[in-house]
Amino acid sequence: MNQFWSEFFRVTEDWHGEYLGVAHIVAASIVTILFVGLGIFFGVRLKGAETKKRILPIKVATIIFLTVQLSYYIVNIARDGWGILIGILPLFLCDIQLFSLPFAAWGKGRVQKIAFDFSIVLGLLAALMGAWFNGAVFANNPIWSYDCIWNFINHCVPGFVAVYIMANRLSKLKMIDMLITFAVMALFEIVALIIDFTLNENYMFFRSSSGTPFFIFENMSGGNPVVYVILVILGQHAYVAIYYLVYFLVEKIAEKKNPA
Repeated sequence: MNQFWSEFFRVTEDWHGEYLGVAHIVAASIVTILFVGLGIFFGVRLKGAETKKRILPIKVATIIFLTVQLSYYIVNIARDGWGILIGILPLFLCDIQLFSLPFAAWGKGRVQKIAFDFSIVLGLLAALMGAWFNGAVFANNPIWSYDCIWNFINHCVPGFVAVYIMANRLSKLKMIDMLITFAVMALFEIVALIIDFTLNENYMFFRSSSGTPFFIFENMSGGNPVVYVILVILGQHAYVAIYYLVYFLVEKIAEKKNPA
């Protein structure tokens, strides 16, 4: 049993995974169907219920999310010591959910609305990118290990919340709020940049793509680190802008089909 837990938490063994191999594709497919399906199921089922009941799935999801994230820090400190903390700070784009989900679950008024926006805009991106394209995790860990399970939960719980909010019609995006989304993203990017280039870290993948689709920007930049960083920032903000555009387009089409 001790050997199993040592292997599960990768304490004594240096494991290798199979990025986009059969096990990864099967697991990612199941997880994707699960979080999308549950988001739609609960969203539709609780549509029209009182606000307290409509918020409950977000609260439960947030508690699960925060608990698993706390376990992640505990496991990493136990495995590698306190020094590892500088390398696992919540400064990736998907980590904004660590701050926005609690406000979505327990916030009020304008603050809660902004948190809903981040869940809608970034939740799906975090889920799909984390479940399918996190090469750093899946290439170095077997699919049944703690790190892969944590990765699925950490990225796909925000995906569930995003699908739930949209299916439940709990909140809608507004064009004016896009500026706030950009401002918060820029704040995270500035902090990540400072830490990356002073402490030699790779938050927001500003120093290298590390197995993510950002390798496209590495190729486009021709190895120029400044150009690469600019492309990554523009790419992240372009995603948000395109998401808003597609969202409003779908809303417009839906209104024409069903004016009521």
